[in-house]
Amino acid sequence: MTGRTHRRAAAELRQRSCKTGIIYGINQIRQKQNTAEAEHNRSIIQQKQNTTEAEYNRSEIRHNIAH
Repeated sequence: MTGRTHRRAAAELRQRSCKTGIIYGINQIRQKQNTAEAEHNRSIIQQKQNTTEAEYNRSEIRHNIAH
């Protein structure tokens, strides 16, 4: 391999490595975003479940008082 060919190959390798690093970084950000969205969705579901249970309990109390 000549010096010029070697330098060109090294430059291409650095460029590929940089692109790979950027893609890796983007994927890491997407994974964190997906995790945050999943946690947010679980929180909303839990809140809805808690609200539903509270409404059910209030209904049961009203029913028991009426009878």
